[in-house]
Amino acid sequence: MPAPASEPADPRTQTLEAMLSSARANRLAGNLVQAEATLESALRIDPGEARLWLELAETLLAAGDYAAAQSFAERAMSLAGRNIQVRNDAMRIRNLSER
Repeated sequence: MPAPASEPADPRTQTLEAMLSSARANRLAGNLVQAEATLESALRIDPGEARLWLELAETLLAAGDYAAAQSFAERAMSLAGRNIQVRNDAMRIRNLSER
């Protein structure tokens, strides 16, 4: 008996995932301005998505904006709920930005 087909993700979720992936790739490539712009656009779509705030914190940490990185890491933590990975990563960023 074939496995039941999983439901496709809704277009909004697909868009946000693509934007998050693009921003992460840009950050890792050193294109911090483009990463930040992509994340700001994504946050206009879903300001309650903790992973977007976390990636923005990562981007600003890489740019040397420690105060903003700390602030956005705290925002990610407040939205993370039970997502331990987001909470741990946000705590790491917060600790790094306090230096």
